Amino acid sequence: MQHKFNAIIPILILTSSLFACGGVGGGGGSAPPGPITTPPPPPVAISNPVGGSHNAGMDCMSSGCHVQGGAGTGVFTSAGTVYRSSGAVQPNATVVLYLHATNTIVASLETDASGNFYTTDAVDGLFVEGGPRFVTGVDVEVRGPGGDRIMNGLITAGSCNTGGCHDSGRKIIAN
Repeated sequence: MQHKFNAIIPILILTSSLFACGGVGGGGGSAPPGPITTPPPPPVAISNPVGGSHNAGMDCMSSGCHVQGGAGTGVFTSAGTVYRSSGAVQPNATVVLYLHATNTIVASLETDASGNFYTTDAVDGLFVEGGPRFVTGVDVEVRGPGGDRIMNGLITAGSCNTGGCHDSGRKIIAN
């Protein structure tokens, strides 16, 4: 009997030292860690807010400019113009695109001096010519000096200044 007891003592000492030092299942007397929180990822697509662009309010993605083979520099995957309620362009607004029904930001686009926002980066959730036909879509929030506005409805294409969306009669208003 004494021989079996002597063999168990080192195992008990080793096990108790693991628990005391925070090893297997032990915490070493400290509180268990809280949930891991991760900051939101940085925006994946940012237009150039410095200076101004041109053709505010125009449909730059369907007019033969910022499309494949078009005259404009770069193929835009999302673009539009933000206005103030007075009708003037809104140069210091941000258009935030979230993957539909999530809080995952897929793009954050700042307006430039002409009120325009645009990107040539691929935006998750939006249809791109030549890409897959099925997309999840995005939810849109416009942040302006007067507060935030949420756009109702699911958006699947990034050409915001089109006749079916925000043409001259239905502008994107930031405040």
